[in-house]
Amino acid sequence: MKIEDSKRLFVYECLAPGLSAREPVAPTLVAVWPEPPCTYFFFESPEDELMETWVQMQPGFELLSRYEIDYGQWQQVATGDQRVGSFIIPGPAPEPNASRSSGAKTLIIDPGLVFGSGLHPTTRGCLLAIEKLFGHHRIKEVMDFGTGTGILAIACALLGAGRVVAIDCNPLAVRVAHGNFMVNGVSGIIHPVVADDPGVVGASLDLILMNIEWPCLTKTISQPHWRRHSLAVLSGFLESQWPTLSSLLPATHVPIHEESHDGWRTVALEAVADRP
Repeated sequence: MKIEDSKRLFVYECLAPGLSAREPVAPTLVAVWPEPPCTYFFFESPEDELMETWVQMQPGFELLSRYEIDYGQWQQVATGDQRVGSFIIPGPAPEPNASRSSGAKTLIIDPGLVFGSGLHPTTRGCLLAIEKLFGHHRIKEVMDFGTGTGILAIACALLGAGRVVAIDCNPLAVRVAHGNFMVNGVSGIIHPVVADDPGVVGASLDLILMNIEWPCLTKTISQPHWRRHSLAVLSGFLESQWPTLSSLLPATHVPIHEESHDGWRTVALEAVADRP
């Protein structure tokens, strides 16, 4: 759903043992964001009494705090069209014929409350790395682990991937991403999945994308599942964190491309066995 940049959001932070089978019932509820051990409930207006009553009925839940933010504080949204390589991400008021006149591929993204509007340096770095990889490798099957809004999965579909598995542990992200897949006309190519482990896909794919938060990235890199894929793009970490991350990389994969933007790094890896 579209949210105005100036809209006030009322956020309730709850300690939660897991996802509740039932969400609070209110027309003002915008989204539910699970971030273990907490879950965040976003409303368009204050709902103190509702949340206090609802939490009391959820075993193990505890209401920790409530705060107000502007939507613009939560999600970066472009004021105009953004160009990243051969991609254009239209702003709220797209420039007439911008994508047609430049021959660019248009990524129509409604971020809602999910990460991936296209402005963050890690997203931009990944888009540029993906474009380079597609230009030099035969890539038909892709996994986007931590898909968020689905922007990277959509980019891969537009670049020619025949099958993309878009995985996120957040059900809200998967719902938002699915909507973006439909708007961009690639829902037949991209398959959204709610999961927290790339191992749910047992097959070896051509490319795995991991633009995820540092704790999740280091945990995933330390596990073997992602190593079966020929190419990998890692992002979501600072330049200063690269020495630590590189020390965790197995000998099976070596860096072949790097992007640095505003202190954030994106690194593309290739399986050693696949090198010419």
